[in-house]
Amino acid sequence: FYTVRWHHKLQTHMFDLGINTHLLFASLHGKHMWSTLVFPKEPEKYIANHAKFGQYLLAPVFAVFPRAEVLLIAQCVMLGLGAIPLFLFARRRVPAWVAAIVALGWLCWYPMHAANFYEVNYITMAGSLVLATVWAADAGRWIWFGFLFFWTLVFREDMPIGLAIVGTVFWLSGRRPKLGLFMAVVSTLWFGFLRFHWMEEAGD
Repeated sequence: FYTVRWHHKLQTHMFDLGINTHLLFASLHGKHMWSTLVFPKEPEKYIANHAKFGQYLLAPVFAVFPRAEVLLIAQCVMLGLGAIPLFLFARRRVPAWVAAIVALGWLCWYPMHAANFYEVNYITMAGSLVLATVWAADAGRWIWFGFLFFWTLVFREDMPIGLAIVGTVFWLSGRRPKLGLFMAVVSTLWFGFLRFHWMEEAGD
């Protein structure tokens, strides 16, 4: 409610809400990763700046409701949903009431609220995907893990770095060594290809 009201009071700006709204609109019209806001003369080379494949998770809803509020609400919902995998992960190690306090701590954490009011950013939204991926890997929920790992990996170009670290922790801790090594290797290779080949080829 307050995030949408903030927008209606004209307190949001072009970066990043305007750019991300425009990227979604362009992608629904066949112009993928095009931004005339960032590159007015060469909009097709936006991927040289950022690779936001996570927008395709939001595209179906945006196609029905093509409004900036969709991104604001999606960010709020995704941040809030992070409490669920955090609770499920913690409950495997501590009593349920302690896990509930941990999840409540996430929901009350001021930096999360500040991030929510600071534009719309794919890194902010991806935090909950990272938590869910860790839970699925730890719990051995392989279908969920495959879905979450893929979307976290491609959500934005810098997300593979965090996943590579998470995979390394799983690997070295002995909790899920094979899975951890897989996560670390795949994440590192994807980041290298995306950042140093695909994005570099797109332009300056």
